[in-house]
Amino acid sequence: MQSGSDNRKLVLVVDDYDEIRIMLRKALELRGCRVVEAADGEAAVEVALRERPDLILMDVWLPRQTGVSAVQQIRREPSMSDVPVIALTAYEAVDLHIKAIQAGCNHYLVKPLNLDDLNNLLNRYLPVAPTGAP
Repeated sequence: MQSGSDNRKLVLVVDDYDEIRIMLRKALELRGCRVVEAADGEAAVEVALRERPDLILMDVWLPRQTGVSAVQQIRREPSMSDVPVIALTAYEAVDLHIKAIQAGCNHYLVKPLNLDDLNNLLNRYLPVAPTGAP
C-alpha cells in the first residue's frame, strides 16, 4: 500500500535475526524501496495484510508461526494472491523447498544469500522505473 505521493515499492522483510533484516533493509533501500519488517510468522501475516507490500522476503523458520504457514495464511487473502514471495532459509532440503513453493512462494533462496541471485529476483519482481517515468 503506497501512501500519499510516495510511489516507491514496498517490501516486507521477515526474519527472526535482526542482522539479516538490517542487511536486507539496506540493500532494498539502496534500490529505492520502502521496507517494513516482521520478526516472526504471526507478525508477518499482520503486517502483510495491513501494509499490502509489493514483495515479501520470508524466512522459512520463524518463531510463533513458520514462514510456510504464514505464506499460506497470506495467500488466503484474495488481494495478496499475486504478491511475489521469496522464501529464505539456511536449509537446502528439497522437501522444504517443495513445501515453500506449495504454500505459495514464488522462489526459494538459501542463506547465506548470494546477493547476485537476490538482485536478479528483485529485478524480476521490482523493476526499477526509468528516470522520469511516472
